[in-house]
Amino acid sequence: LPSLVISDLKMPHVDGLGVLKKVRELSSDLPFIFVSAQLSKEALVTAISQGVSTVIEKPFREANVVAQVTQTLKHSELQELLNKTIELLMFQMPDLELFLKEKKKDNIAEIFKVDPITK
Repeated sequence: LPSLVISDLKMPHVDGLGVLKKVRELSSDLPFIFVSAQLSKEALVTAISQGVSTVIEKPFREANVVAQVTQTLKHSELQELLNKTIELLMFQMPDLELFLKEKKKDNIAEIFKVDPITK
């Protein structure tokens, strides 16, 4: 799999939201960036609900695209690191969840678990 997908929203013969849906079927955490000159509120809401990382509006400057890609990849790396850290912590301390529930802080475990789709 690639590290990141960049797709236009409106393309001949294919819809960017359809591409996003197919990508999500393969990987729920693959960073996805839309580029669009015409982004409706409906399309934006759908894209966000399907986990689009960011949207770059046309016309764009090359430096903006580079910055957005860099930021998106860095965010993805940090999410992966955080998830691995939490998994390791839960493995090393199997009673941590029980401890947090007993202290009525069980939502803390959920707060730190990062869902790649909902940043």
